Amino acid sequence: QHILTCSRTLIAAYGLHNACQKSPVIQRFAKHELVAPIVSSEDSTMRRTAEAAKEDTGDTGGGGGEGGGQTRARTMSDRPNMREADTWLPPDTDESTPEPLRHSNKVRNLRFSRKKTSDFIEGIMTLRGRGGSSSLSIPFLDFLLDHIPEEYKTEEGSDFAVNVYSAVLRYSAEPDFLAYLLLLKGRISDTVVKDNRSLCAELLRIFTSYFEAGDGTKMITKQKFFYGLREVLQNKDKDMWQELVNYLPIGGADVRVNYE
Repeated sequence: QHILTCSRTLIAAYGLHNACQKSPVIQRFAKHELVAPIVSSEDSTMRRTAEAAKEDTGDTGGGGGEGGGQTRARTMSDRPNMREADTWLPPDTDESTPEPLRHSNKVRNLRFSRKKTSDFIEGIMTLRGRGGSSSLSIPFLDFLLDHIPEEYKTEEGSDFAVNVYSAVLRYSAEPDFLAYLLLLKGRISDTVVKDNRSLCAELLRIFTSYFEAGDGTKMITKQKFFYGLREVLQNKDKDMWQELVNYLPIGGADVRVNYE
């Protein structure tokens, strides 16, 4: 249920981002001044330009362009170098962070992408599967730490694992990365991740035989879909079914829906 909620939030964010690009009204009212803008705003750009001009003319110690130029130079030199700041990951001693990945000093940021992070963790899961019960009996994080890529098996080995965890946290609003996060924290097993991935395909296979329509279409009533789903997933509790109702199209029980 939490994964479903996170996925829905992510989809809504992407939808809002696209809507802001097409509608100036949504762009203006779908953001708060304390958060980063969803898309670049002409108003905010003009505001920053005006503020910069005020900084340039705010030096009362000298007149004319010379004083303004000195102020501008000082302002620019005082601003932090964003590239330099992005070179390091800040210390992480949070109790929710797995103990082997906590670090009191900054760690070099290796800037792992979604693909690189996913490929590495998927490779670890595949390797554990090949090793059988002897590999699966080892906690996932311990196994990962024992299989750092060769090029990082130096003093940077711990930096690599910290960067993997940081990337997983960064993308954990997405279902796959939420699963990776739970894996790293030891909350779920590899088998749970694989089973949940195959669940959707398995449900569609069951639905095809269970909801087979006489006319060959995939359209059935909401009532038939809901009661049929309860037969297929008998162990789900009442709260889960109530949550599911929110995802069905609006309308009465006789409204026809595509079960796929």
